[in-house]
Amino acid sequence: TSFASAATESKTISPYSDNETDAPRDQLRVFASTVGIMALRDPSEGAYFIRALCQIIAKNAHRYHLFELINKVSVKMENEQLTTPETEYAHFVKKFYFNPISM
Repeated sequence: TSFASAATESKTISPYSDNETDAPRDQLRVFASTVGIMALRDPSEGAYFIRALCQIIAKNAHRYHLFELINKVSVKMENEQLTTPETEYAHFVKKFYFNPISM
């Protein structure tokens, strides 16, 4: 299951085609594990990935952008010997903060 898809698809016209195409932009998809691997979950506490994600965001959202937060989740999952999250980007080049310090 995908955690987030901050998606805004822009319609662009390719100089090589007469057709209008949808180009994925500003998308980030994070999966709890890699393809073919079952994500681990605690029967009473729920998915380890979601718990780790929430803990990292709650503790660090005020100082790190989204990619750094996701990296911290991956490191936490690895250190606790859990499944390795998989991340996909589609032209997501700007820093995204959940809790910006200043505007």
